[in-house]
Amino acid sequence: MSAPIAIKPLYEQLDNCLINDKFRLKRRIQQLAKQIKDKGDKSANSAGDERLAAEHEKLLADLQKSVSACELRQQNLPEVSYPPLPVSDKKDDIKAAIAAHQVVIVAGKPARVKPPSCLKYALS
Repeated sequence: MSAPIAIKPLYEQLDNCLINDKFRLKRRIQQLAKQIKDKGDKSANSAGDERLAAEHEKLLADLQKSVSACELRQQNLPEVSYPPLPVSDKKDDIKAAIAAHQVVIVAGKPARVKPPSCLKYALS
């Protein structure tokens, strides 16, 4: 008899997956859990056990592939740099204001520098 298939660790790995994969993988986990529950209600069948185990292994491999891709993306994030601009001197004040308020108005000259700089502050 094979070891029981654990569903909870599969759900825990979803947090580390790519966003694009989360819904699809969650649905597959739910389907697997339902099949395991339905199998438990019926009599034991070795062919059914093997099929569920194979499905579990494939799902586990797909989860690991998504987690690895997500980790690779995190490692390859570009470094945010702040060039020496007048608005860069107030970077911490602007970031605090963005965190504290829904709407922030930044006034000053020159106008072409503020939008891209403030966007960087909001995203960092």
